[in-house]
Amino acid sequence: MGTRQAPPRAILFGAIGTIAETSELQRKAYNAAFEEAGVPWHWGPEIYRHLVARSGGRNRIAGWARARGEEVDASALQARKEAIYRELLSAVDLPLRPGVAEIITRAQEAGPQLGLVTTSPAANVDHLLRAVWPPIGRADFATVITGDQVNSAKPAPDCYALALGRLGVEPEQCIAVE
Repeated sequence: MGTRQAPPRAILFGAIGTIAETSELQRKAYNAAFEEAGVPWHWGPEIYRHLVARSGGRNRIAGWARARGEEVDASALQARKEAIYRELLSAVDLPLRPGVAEIITRAQEAGPQLGLVTTSPAANVDHLLRAVWPPIGRADFATVITGDQVNSAKPAPDCYALALGRLGVEPEQCIAVE
């Protein structure tokens, strides 16, 4: 007989997109920001799916401009995109991804600590948590790490290292949902 593995001491949701499907709202926000700024870009679903492999919105915008031989203010476009994204979140009831509510309920009953670990800005996390249904909040997580708390975006491990330290667990004692 094999050895029985200990249950996880923590479950970490590794992005706001692991809580609810946010990609389409994000894509719409990018396109609205481009249109407002007079930038003649439109990211369709296929293009966006390819671009999200690159971490960080400002990096996506700068990389896209570089590949096209164009210059844009990536920071300003990203800031406007974030504001539009929060406006969009405020206007929707966003369903939790299948299984998320059950994981939260079972973890609260059975003991693994929950964490939300993202390099998204804290304001985006707060707007997302207000938009999701069934409702969840920061109080449902033992720790919430946002991009405002770390120096480097993923794939750098900064956000996960901070979460593990706050929860007092080792990497092998947790499950990360990315």
